[in-house]
Amino acid sequence: MDWPAVGTTRTRWQELLGAMSATLPMLSGLHLGLLTFPLQTGSAENLNCTVAPTPDIPIGLGTAAMINARLLAADPWAGDTPTPDAFATAEAYFRATPTARERYLILATDGLPEPNCGATVPATVTAIAGLRTREMVDTFVLGIVGPDASGDTSGIPALQAGLNQMADAGGRSRGGMTHYYEAVDGAAMSAAIRAIVASATNCRFGLSSPPPRPSRIVVRQDGITVPMSGYMLSGTDLEFTASYCARIQAGLVSSITVTDDCTVP
Repeated sequence: MDWPAVGTTRTRWQELLGAMSATLPMLSGLHLGLLTFPLQTGSAENLNCTVAPTPDIPIGLGTAAMINARLLAADPWAGDTPTPDAFATAEAYFRATPTARERYLILATDGLPEPNCGATVPATVTAIAGLRTREMVDTFVLGIVGPDASGDTSGIPALQAGLNQMADAGGRSRGGMTHYYEAVDGAAMSAAIRAIVASATNCRFGLSSPPPRPSRIVVRQDGITVPMSGYMLSGTDLEFTASYCARIQAGLVSSITVTDDCTVP
């Protein structure tokens, strides 16, 4: 994460921090938590295969500011990637904190699991599939993909293939050639996080207040107007239908706006 992000001199970590700072305030109505790994025990984490037994920030409402603060404090020291163990911690936490709410996990990573930690792609796929089977928690995979510090791109195909397998195991594959949510810079990361949140919905969204002129509103997905046949509006309840719902659930929609574009003299 200390390597430069594509198209910028900023690091991947700096781009991720910017994306999270911009996106988290929009998610204040969601129960959120955070687990970073490996466990930070010193100034350099090379060959550290330890994962904390509990999340950095337990899942709860109003945790966005705490998550941002934790990320700002978590300098991305060079380290290994014990991804299966991180999923073991997540599964134990989900099991110990049952709830009626639907729950999801987002794995944001810029590298493959580290063999030094006994962490392979197959082991990670097994852990992701186990979380889904035993705790009914689907996993979204956000892959931060790019060349290494020297500009070498030879490792990208293997990373993409591994991320595809993880996304398939998580039950939230996007289909096509890239099954995971791919990001190369902060803007792409922010868009991917918004798309992930949207795709986890049931296509129903609550407006802050009923539109004064319901028949005159303009509904847009990523700036593209949705025809009236593509949604239903009842008071503050907006529900997308047919292909417009399918686009949301496929993770293809990053923003939804509802406006009254007409002015009254």
